[in-house]
Amino acid sequence: MNRYPETPRTNSRWYERIAWYCCNVDLSHIERSPNADRISYQGLGWSIIASATTASLSAISGLMLITDSPILSCGGVFIGVLMIWLARWTLSRNGIGDGTSSITPRELLTVGPQILLLLLLGNTLSLPMEYMVLKSEIDVALYTQKSQQESRVKAEVHQEFAPSQQTILRKITQLEADISTQEHRHDQLIFELSSMKSNVESTPSHLRTRNTKNGPSWYDQVEIVERLQSQLSISESQTQHVVKSKRKHIQVEEQQLQLIAENIRIEETQRISNLQQPRGFLDSLNVLQQVGGRVRIFLKGLICSIVLSPFIFMLMLSKNTYWIFKIQPASNEPTVKGDFL
Repeated sequence: MNRYPETPRTNSRWYERIAWYCCNVDLSHIERSPNADRISYQGLGWSIIASATTASLSAISGLMLITDSPILSCGGVFIGVLMIWLARWTLSRNGIGDGTSSITPRELLTVGPQILLLLLLGNTLSLPMEYMVLKSEIDVALYTQKSQQESRVKAEVHQEFAPSQQTILRKITQLEADISTQEHRHDQLIFELSSMKSNVESTPSHLRTRNTKNGPSWYDQVEIVERLQSQLSISESQTQHVVKSKRKHIQVEEQQLQLIAENIRIEETQRISNLQQPRGFLDSLNVLQQVGGRVRIFLKGLICSIVLSPFIFMLMLSKNTYWIFKIQPASNEPTVKGDFL
C-alpha cells in the first residue's frame, strides 16, 4: 500500500481557531499538523489580531478626536476588520511566499503594494497617538502662536488709529500751553501790581510829590497802580474765561481720545475673534509636525512595525507539514517529494 497513515487530530480550542481564522488556515489540516506548525500559525494569527486591534484603537481614537461622537468613532473597528481581511487575502493569494524562512527580493516585490499600503495606513494611524502623547507641547505651541497673532493684531490696530490719537494729543498739549501762558501773564500782572504797591507804600511822606528827578513821581506811581488794578480785574476775568473755555475744549478732546480707545478695543476684539484659531485634532496637525521631534518618529515607527509585523512574519514562514497536508490530493498519496517531515 502506498498511503500515509492517518494523522491523529487534536481538537483545537476556541482561541486557537480565532487565530487560525485570521491567517486563513484550514482547520482540518492544521489540527492534524505537529505542534510546531500549530504554534507558528497561531503566532501569525495573533500578530494579525494585534495589528488589527492596534489599528482599530488608533482609528477609534482619531474619529473620537475629530467627531467627538462615541457612536461615529466606533467606525474605526472597520479598520481592524480591513487589516484581517487584507492578511487573509494575501495568504490566500500568495500563500507563504517562496517557502523559505528568508525574505527574498521576489517576495518583497510580490507583497510590495500591501506593504506600501500598510506603511501609509500606519503613518496615518499613528497621528492620534502622537497627538495624545504630545498634547501638552501642542497646547504650549498653540498658546504661543495665539499670543503672537494677538500681539500682531493689536500692533496693526494701534498703528491705524495712531494718527488720530497723535492729532488729539497735540491739540490737548496746545490747549494746556495756552492756559499756562494766560495764567503766566496774569501772574506777571499781579507781580507788577504788588511791586508797584510796595514802592508806593514804602515812599516817605516828604517824597510824595509830583516833582521827581528820576522816574515817575509818586502820584504817577499811584496812577499806575490804579491802572494796574483795573487791568488786573480785567485780566482775572479774561483768565477765568480763557481757562474755562480751554478746559472745556480739553474735556472734549479727552472724550474723543477715550472714544478712539474704545474703538481700538472693539476693533481688537473683532479681529482677534476672526483669527483662525487651531482647534481640535485636525487643526493641530501642523503644530504636531513642529513639536513632534524624535518622539513622533518613535511613535510612527512603533505603529508601522506593529501593522507590518504580520506580513513580515508571513514572509518568514517556511513550508511545513501543514503545507504538505494542504496541497496533497484527497487520496492521501505521497505525491509531494522531499524531506519535509
